[in-house]
Order: sequence, then C-alpha cells, then structure tokens
Amino acid sequence: MRPIKFRLWDKVNKRMVEKPSVLFPDHRGFFWTADPRNKWLSDMEAELMQFTGLLDKNGKDIYEGDILEWSVWPDEEGNAKRIRDSIEFRHGAFATSQRYQLLATLEPHRTLEIVGNIYENPDLVPSE
Repeated sequence: MRPIKFRLWDKVNKRMVEKPSVLFPDHRGFFWTADPRNKWLSDMEAELMQFTGLLDKNGKDIYEGDILEWSVWPDEEGNAKRIRDSIEFRHGAFATSQRYQLLATLEPHRTLEIVGNIYENPDLVPSE
C-alpha cells in the first residue's frame, strides 16, 4: 500500500507547499500552508496534488502536476525517443495528460524523470 501524501500550489503566494495539513469540513477543502502567519487556504486559493506512489529514476516522489520525461523504445536507427508529459488523476488513475498513458505502465521502464511541475515550470508543459 502506498503512503497517502499531498503537496499544494499556493495560488496566492505562487509557491509550492510540501506536506500541507488538509481539512475537509462540509465537503469543502481547506489547506494548512504551514507559513508563519498560520494561514488556511480555501480550495479556491490552492491546488492540492496527491502522491502517485511512484518514484522517478532519482528517487523523487511523483505527484499530480509533475512534468515527467522518459525514454521510449529505440527507433529503426537505434535512437531512443524522449517523451515529456504532465501527470494528472482522471478516470480513477494517474495518467499522462496529453497521451493518456497510465503512469503505472510507464514505471517499469525506470527512465521516468521529474523535470518540473505545471505551476512553477509551465514552459515545460508539452503542447498538443
């Protein structure tokens, strides 16, 4: 069983918060930012991202919103192609955003590498 962990993007201060506290009163989300002002953020002020349970090739936790790069099988000339895509949770599974490839099917290749995230590195998000 994977550990349940979260991080959040603070839309107000434009920063990533690792290990926030999460409270869901009346089915609305409130997230503890652990900043010096002891500020709570509403779900309108933050984006919550869940840990996928997988690690990249460098041992870093992969979360929703991360941008990954990985190699696919070599072409006819023997060159491995590098693919870049972001991770999202939809239809009950973690998958790549553009290609809709299940993250669990990519993991055995051991070439997944986090190169950024969709909030701090939007320029790395691949276009369709």
